[in-house]
Amino acid sequence: MFDENFFESYLSQLKDVNLKSKIDRWSFNQNFDNDTDNSIKFLMEAANQNNLAAQLYLGICYAIGNSIKKNPVEAVKWFRKAAEQGLVEAQYFLADCYYRDKDYGKDIEKNLDESIKWYTKAAEQGHVEAQYFLGVFYTIGEVVEKNPDEAFKWYKKAAEQGHVIAQYFLADFYNNGVGIEQNLEEAFKWFKKSAEQGFAEAQYFLGVYYAGGKGVEEDFIEAFEWFKKAAEQGHEDAKKALKRLRK
Repeated sequence: MFDENFFESYLSQLKDVNLKSKIDRWSFNQNFDNDTDNSIKFLMEAANQNNLAAQLYLGICYAIGNSIKKNPVEAVKWFRKAAEQGLVEAQYFLADCYYRDKDYGKDIEKNLDESIKWYTKAAEQGHVEAQYFLGVFYTIGEVVEKNPDEAFKWYKKAAEQGHVIAQYFLADFYNNGVGIEQNLEEAFKWFKKSAEQGFAEAQYFLGVYYAGGKGVEEDFIEAFEWFKKAAEQGHEDAKKALKRLRK
């Protein structure tokens, strides 16, 4: 879901020293929190002179009403300007606007064709969240026609970048032979990566793998530990598995 905290976090990232060089001729970074009017003025000047980071920043400000009145239409306008010039973050946000139209306001009309177009552009540039969403879309057939091969491809790209849920789904594809030949060793590998990041469902399945000797040597001690981790997060099947192991 649309999360204003996510945008707020991104605004903070844009103020980091590593990103200041992208907008170095526009000194609103130093002034943004102290002089809102001048900061917005600098920001708009930079955006109008085609500074991509400023266009992205301005789009985010309009999306959440940070230091300026919330205006989803303006947000889309500035995201598009930066997205069309290849800025990957803007491509992702633009796709998100068209997909989650209700989260951005009644003035933004849902457009799944535009959404998948921009998610794909962002994913092709390595945007991990866009890659994950493409995996989901191709899995459930909501925005595009179901395509297990494409779903597998995008989950794998996101998983390799450390996306915890993509790692779980990639493991599940290997486990069930969806979009790829069944490979329990690979399934175990990706369940483990996801589980080590704290994803309860992956922790449960890792326990299942250890308990059943699937893709790994049978090890009830390890199984117990992973069931326990999942159970501590409220996973009901893991709680049942623990009870069985304790008998």
